[in-house]
Amino acid sequence: HSMMCSSVCAISTTTGSVGIAGIAVRATADTSGDEGLSTARFCAVVLSPSMLKRDWPQAEWTARTEAELDNLRAAIAAALSGVAEPVLAVKFAVALQGFWTLRGRSSEGRAVVREALALAEVQALDIAKAWALYVGAALADNQSDYAEARRMLEECLALRRGIGQPVEVAATLSTLALARLHLGDAEGARADETEALQLFQQAGDRYGEAISG
Repeated sequence: HSMMCSSVCAISTTTGSVGIAGIAVRATADTSGDEGLSTARFCAVVLSPSMLKRDWPQAEWTARTEAELDNLRAAIAAALSGVAEPVLAVKFAVALQGFWTLRGRSSEGRAVVREALALAEVQALDIAKAWALYVGAALADNQSDYAEARRMLEECLALRRGIGQPVEVAATLSTLALARLHLGDAEGARADETEALQLFQQAGDRYGEAISG
């Protein structure tokens, strides 16, 4: 249930594609050429609303991400080290969750999330912390670490309830239901999925409703 909606772009009001492009230029000399998008432009696109909503074909997205992986890692490292705005590390984690899962790189993604969650700037911003927890939980679940997935999702859920994001609350509940089911808690899973369905219906979210129905 990767609800990669545009609300993640609200993580920070002080960052944007210009800042990301700057990181990319410092991280690699290959910022131009005849290979389609420049490296800097690709890093900006990774964090764009259309990319977070997966508007690109998956095969094209995966191939391009694999080709730019070293540069993306450098951009993430810059955010984690404070060279760039730390919250950008969370944005990258959200954008790359599917790639890490598909390419068998969940351990790498979980390491990024752990480092991001250790940052004071992320801890101070509930929406960023909630997204980091959600991505970390999804990656943990992918590696059958269901107890850790449940722990992270429960913390994420509390944050999202406080923020007042009904669709994200529903997505978290639906994902939490799966973790509970893996852990043998059928009653808890049913309660979470029932609430998730109600929230999706109230929000008019047909996609979420179909998943939870």
